Amino acid sequence: MVRTMFFKKGEEIKINGTTYPISNGANVDCYNCKMKFVGELSMHLGNDMFDNLEADTYISWKKETIK
Repeated sequence: MVRTMFFKKGEEIKINGTTYPISNGANVDCYNCKMKFVGELSMHLGNDMFDNLEADTYISWKKETIK
């Protein structure tokens, strides 16, 4: 279920050779789930943890966070 929150937005998705349509409502629900998940995670870990996160430093931030 969590994996589906991170599918890219689109009109259809292909999984294991089968193409599935994605409704606009499902796209909105996926977006809302991602925002809720990230919001809860940031509250659990501390909001300041994400303040300085940028695309060029993401990999090093991820490695440090996992430690």
